[in-house]
Amino acid sequence: MQEELTDAETLKSNVSAILHKLNAEDTPSINATDPDCRTIHGREGSHAGYNVQSVVDETHGLIVSSDVTADNNDIHQFAEQ
Repeated sequence: MQEELTDAETLKSNVSAILHKLNAEDTPSINATDPDCRTIHGREGSHAGYNVQSVVDETHGLIVSSDVTADNNDIHQFAEQ
C-alpha cells in the first residue's frame, strides 16, 4: 500500500480510472474503495454504509437471523427476515 501511495504513476492511473467511472455513470459520487456500499441517510447525515438486519429470540437472547443489505431503509426487510 505504501508503494501505491508514493508512486505517482499508480496514483495518476487510479485517479484517472475513478474520474472515468464518474463520467461514464453520470453520478455525483462513487465509493472507490467499496463499490458495493450505498449512501445511507441517517440522523447524522449521509455516509457510505450498509443496512444490517437481525432477528433475536427475546426469551433466550439468541440471534435467529441476520442479513446485510444495501437498501437505505427497512421497509422491505421484515418479510425477508
